[in-house]
Amino acid sequence: MDVCHMTEFDDNTFDVVLDKGMLDALLSHGRNETGDDEFVIALQREIFRVLKPGGKWLIVSGNDQFITWPYICGDENVTWDANYTSLRLENKTRQQQQQYHTYFLYNLVAEKEDPVQ
Repeated sequence: MDVCHMTEFDDNTFDVVLDKGMLDALLSHGRNETGDDEFVIALQREIFRVLKPGGKWLIVSGNDQFITWPYICGDENVTWDANYTSLRLENKTRQQQQQYHTYFLYNLVAEKEDPVQ
C-alpha cells in the first residue's frame, strides 16, 4: 500500500505508527531540505489522518531535527506534540571510518479532536 495514500484505512484507526526508515527514504533525494517535499507532506498528513486523537507516530531516523522539523512543525494541517532525543552508538564495523552513528528518536503525538465526543 502507498503510505502517502492509505485508502484501506479509516480515519482514527491506529494508536501507534512505527516508522523505521520511511521518512528517511523520502528525505533521501539529495537536495537541500526546504520543508516543501510533496511526498513527505503527504506521508505526514496520511499518518496523522489514520492516528487516533493522542495517537503516536514513533520515528527512528538518521536525520536530525534541522531536516525534519520544517515538516513536523510547518504544516498547518497537522498538529503534533513533538519531542525527540538522540542516541549515539559505537560503530563496530571495521571497514567504516565513522566511529559512532547517531540515531534520532522522534515521539509525535497527534493533537486533534476526538470525533466521538
